[in-house]
Amino acid sequence: MLNEVMNLRVVLPYKLLLEDKSVMKIVAESPYGSFGILPNRLDFVSAVVPGIVSYQTTENSELFLAVDQGVILKTGDRVWLAVHQAVTGTELKDLHKIVEREFLKKSNEEVDLKLNLAKLEMDFIRRFSELTEEK
Repeated sequence: MLNEVMNLRVVLPYKLLLEDKSVMKIVAESPYGSFGILPNRLDFVSAVVPGIVSYQTTENSELFLAVDQGVILKTGDRVWLAVHQAVTGTELKDLHKIVEREFLKKSNEEVDLKLNLAKLEMDFIRRFSELTEEK
């Protein structure tokens, strides 16, 4: 019996972002180019690069996800997309604004974290060198 739909789950490191059980087609991009997934395609796994993933539901609506790098796995009628970050949208122009706001915010937080870590490392080295000089 042939499947007509797939169950798509988008998983982030800290939560399940979405689950849609009425997906008819998915288009994503790997390091080697874009590819499509249909319900009866063979099972596979692939890396996913940052970009836009689109999927079509049985209601004929096309929905979009802006994703960071990750992995997509298809087995039977189930598809798992595991990525570091993702945001959903129905219009590409709106998604672009959301991506700029959310992803840039996270990038700035990562820069702040790296700066604080560098400060801690420098403080540790300074204190360690002071201890070794005292001996």
